[in-house]
Amino acid sequence: MRTNQIYTAYVSWGSDGKRRPVLIVEDKNKNVFCYRITSKYKNKSERIKKNYFPLMDWKIEGLDK
Repeated sequence: MRTNQIYTAYVSWGSDGKRRPVLIVEDKNKNVFCYRITSKYKNKSERIKKNYFPLMDWKIEGLDK
């Protein structure tokens, strides 16, 4: 697995779940983080939108939207 790449991961909630795209990032201390990707940005509050970053090349990464 490479950092700064988009992968799919099974994300569960309770007894259910599904495969979702995630961004894998490694920091300078070798900590690895997994960030979920959403197409629902427009539906979020302004407070929450401050924590989001756009994916400019989402089509190249194989995402549908």
